[in-house]
This record gives sequence, C-alpha cells and structure tokens, in this order.
Amino acid sequence: MPENKTIIFSLKKFFSGRTNILILLLYIIITLVFTYPLIINIFSSMPGIEGDAALFLWNQWWVKDAIFHLENPFFTNLLAYPFGANLAFSSLTFTNSLAAMPLLLFLPPVFVFNIIFILSLAIGCFGMYCLLNYLFNNRFAAFTGGVMFVFNAFIFQEMQGHFNYTSVYAIPFFILFLLKIYNDDYKISNSLWAAFFLLLSFYNDLYYTIGLFLFFAVTIVWLLLKDRNILFSRIKGLALFLSTWLIFAAPLLYSLIKGALSKIYPLANLSQINLYTPDLRSFLVPSKLHTIYGDSFINYYNELGFHGGAVYLSFTLLVLAII
Repeated sequence: MPENKTIIFSLKKFFSGRTNILILLLYIIITLVFTYPLIINIFSSMPGIEGDAALFLWNQWWVKDAIFHLENPFFTNLLAYPFGANLAFSSLTFTNSLAAMPLLLFLPPVFVFNIIFILSLAIGCFGMYCLLNYLFNNRFAAFTGGVMFVFNAFIFQEMQGHFNYTSVYAIPFFILFLLKIYNDDYKISNSLWAAFFLLLSFYNDLYYTIGLFLFFAVTIVWLLLKDRNILFSRIKGLALFLSTWLIFAAPLLYSLIKGALSKIYPLANLSQINLYTPDLRSFLVPSKLHTIYGDSFINYYNELGFHGGAVYLSFTLLVLAII
C-alpha cells in the first residue's frame, strides 16, 4: 500500500501541470464555440460592427509601426496633423497590440487580431479558474466560474467593437497574487507577479485598472479594520509591488500627466449618458442579444439607449450565487 500511494502521489504531481494545460485548451475550445462563426472566417473578418472595431485593428498596426521606427506609441502625428494626438487617454490596447507584434511579422493583420482576441478570452477564463481554485480548492467550481466570468452579457455586448472591455484577463491574475501577498509568507515572486498583471491592465486600458486600484484600496481598509498586524507584516511585499508597478508604469503615467496638464483629454458628452449608463433593472433584464430570449426585451433597451443592455447578471448565475 505505501508503494502504491507513492506511485499515485507521483502521478498526481506529474499530471498537475498538464491539467492546467488541458484546462486552458478546453477554454480555447469553448471560446471558439461561443464566438462562432469567427473561427471559419478567421482570416477575412473580425468581430464587431463598423466603427469602433476598426479602431482596434489600427491600434495593432500603429503600435508595431511606432516601435519599429523607435517612436513613442502614445503619441502620433498621423492623427490631427500637423499637431498630432496624445494617445495616452485613448483605448490604445497597448498590451494586446504588443502581444500581436511578433505574429504581425509573418501573418495577416485580421488573422492576428482574431488570434489575440480569442486567446485573451480564453486566458481570462483560465485566470479566474486559477483564482477560484486558489480560494476554494475545487477545480469544477473554478472551471465553471471561469466560463461565467468571461462569457456573460457584458462581454458579449462589448464584442460589438469595444475590445478594450473584452480584455479582462489581467483582473483575476492580479487579484490572485494580491491575495497571495496578504495570505502567504513574504515572497518576492508574488509582489512581482501582482505588479506585472496590474501593468498589463494599465497599459491595455485605464478602465479596469481604476477598478483594480479601488479593489486594492478596499482590501487595505478591510485589513486595517480586521487585523492591522497582518497588514503591517505584509508591508514589505506591498511596497515591492507598488514600487515595481510605479517604475514600469512611469512612461504612460508621464504621458497621462502631460496630457492632463495640457488639458488634452477626452471630455464627457452629457448628451450621451443614456448610451452608456443602464438603470438598476438592467441587471435583471436579459440582454437584447440573449441566445434564448432573443429580442424579447429590445423595446426596454431601445428606451435606455444602445449600450444599456450590457450588465445582465443572468438568473442562472444569481441562483448559483445564492446556493
């Protein structure tokens, strides 16, 4: 029996890494199913509708061109010529575009864009799987949670052209390593990984990064109220995380501050608030893109505006959350 137990333990250890690879592959397959028929048009078409979708294809080209010509990718003379445009406040999706660069050397742009898009969704699923498995040590629940995290009404709505909002892959990984800083003994790797994933989010888009900083602030307040000794014992890890992030975030921070001081930043158009702000009912009303309900609720969302149906939580998810 002891020998058999040793063999079983060795096999479990041997296959643990392969399990994660298998799970990532399953997420890629699920992504291909949920984004069908993208896979059969992967060389000729990209998701989304006319307008914003093409902007992100341009982002991918511009980042590669700027880096190859040793230019600042966060400023371009190709827009608003001859004055140029500060791209720090734009949805440049620099991280995604940087990942696309090696592929663009020998593959067509639309195909590369679709590959990055598909992988970003699958990695988002896998990141949430890693976070939930760390918290609950249940692979099945973690796998299901990964699917729910990415393939929901909000993400499908933003697939129409707002690809900065479909890129949620950095969120669960950052939270995972931030929690490891709090829960584990001091490890340099946890701090560096937390900084790395926050940097990925920061350089890709400001939207989710602001949310992650809010999450970080809330956890700090929670620890101050719960047990200050735990927080103080983790100061070294938190300091390494923040200092690393600040050092590597400096180039974009400089462009942001420069743009803000020059008053070169986007201003809110109050007349478009209804386009981007749902009311509380929208969390419980199925999207007008819903697979089962179809356009049953289209009149409700037409009254709200084009982007009003992006926050439906799904009754299945709510029931599971209650259970």
